[in-house]
Amino acid sequence: MELRKLIKMRWDSSAIGYSESVRTEIEREGEKWKEYIKKNINPKPGEKILETCCGPGFLSILLSGEDRKITAVDECEAMLDEARKNAKIFNADIDFMNMDCHKMNFEDKSFDMVITRNSLWTMYNPGEAYKEWVRVLKPGGRLIVFESSWCMEYRRKDVLEKKVAFRMKNNLPATESHYVGNMGLAQELDARCMLGNEFRPDWDVAVLDKMKMEIEIDEDAWDKLWDDETKKLFGYAPMFMIHAVKT
Repeated sequence: MELRKLIKMRWDSSAIGYSESVRTEIEREGEKWKEYIKKNINPKPGEKILETCCGPGFLSILLSGEDRKITAVDECEAMLDEARKNAKIFNADIDFMNMDCHKMNFEDKSFDMVITRNSLWTMYNPGEAYKEWVRVLKPGGRLIVFESSWCMEYRRKDVLEKKVAFRMKNNLPATESHYVGNMGLAQELDARCMLGNEFRPDWDVAVLDKMKMEIEIDEDAWDKLWDDETKKLFGYAPMFMIHAVKT
């Protein structure tokens, strides 16, 4: 199956279940995320912000308010349907648009900030996506990325061994994955992940450095933002935050 088609089918199948988990996360962890964003990113009132690969709208909802103009894009219409529902639930004013995040219908230098979470690993050309996101940033604009080194265990024996040891230490099933939606599609996408053999954020830094971005990384973002259960499940691939400024 073509990778782009697989990606769309995988997320179409999981839109409702993923949306439910996002609503729970906002209710339980939203204030912690807002505090982190304020301290480490400090979005300003009135800024134009784009969330790419927004899924059910997690970051857009947290950033809404203070006259910010929030646009959120995703190629999966089922995810956008859920995002619109969630925005209504949390009283967030967001413009949701169906768009391929590798090639967006925005002019150059359109946004003060581009932000994303857990998206690059699931893209068919993450390097090109980075170029596109930098393109739509204004000079001095900021690219914010929350990511992990997902799916490396499918291609690297050392990472699989690390995952197994980590899970066993926490008395959890060693290799069990946690999926919503169609498990077969999810497993196939994980195995075909375009970044499955790339250590991150090293890969991200190398890509963004070529674009002359000024880069800061918080490699401890996972410890500040994940709850104890998430840390036990996914601590073998800790989440980092990239803060990159367009020069």
